Amino acid sequence: MRIEATIPETTGEQLNQLTDELGVTRSQIVEEALALLVRAVLEARRGRRVAIVEADTQKTVCEIVSPILSQLEWAAHRTKLALDVKSMKDLAGALEAPAEPTAALRKLMSKRKR
Repeated sequence: MRIEATIPETTGEQLNQLTDELGVTRSQIVEEALALLVRAVLEARRGRRVAIVEADTQKTVCEIVSPILSQLEWAAHRTKLALDVKSMKDLAGALEAPAEPTAALRKLMSKRKR
């Protein structure tokens, strides 16, 4: 199967560096990266996390996170939210007539427009 992807310039540079350093093709790196992601997703579905472990002490150095893995974890830990009638009415009112933006929000949005 042939795939095509658009990646950021910096990621492309890292990919090229890896191909040179390891003496492998881009396809080999992409294939292995995809295999690692698939394995990580399978483990996340089992409630596990991917981590880097110190070889000598078996101590976790850091956990590997990505948007996809985070999304899976969030989906696995959904909880129902129960609101009483008054809270539902308050929420509906806030949605129908939202409060005016604060000065801090206006300042933040003006920065984003630039």
